Amino acid sequence: MFDAYELCGCMGYVGNNLSVALWGELRAEGINIPVVASSDTHNIENSTSFPNFFTICFAEDTSNDAIISAVKNGYSVAVEAIGNDYTRQHFCYGDLRLVSYAQFLLAHYFPRMQRLGIGIGVAMRA
Repeated sequence: MFDAYELCGCMGYVGNNLSVALWGELRAEGINIPVVASSDTHNIENSTSFPNFFTICFAEDTSNDAIISAVKNGYSVAVEAIGNDYTRQHFCYGDLRLVSYAQFLLAHYFPRMQRLGIGIGVAMRA
């Protein structure tokens, strides 16, 4: 019917909670649908949802085909974030092994890469 289920996004917290509950029931019934999350915003100015919903995809490379294949085969984690840069918490949904790895990346890898990217951007502007 579809390749992936947008588990959380701009549905409000009640909608996201219901979506996660439905996904849990489907899994309990043996229906295993790959998950994604998206802020689905078309303008980030004054947006309350960006960048609070996103997908971590474990693909072999960054090509469209590799990403689509990874998502279709369940190598993705839907992420819902709350708080600001100092109190940020991430709720990850997907396969236990992938969620564990995503939590590690969110805590230890992505923040360092973001700081490095900001430093490179400042140097390029100068």
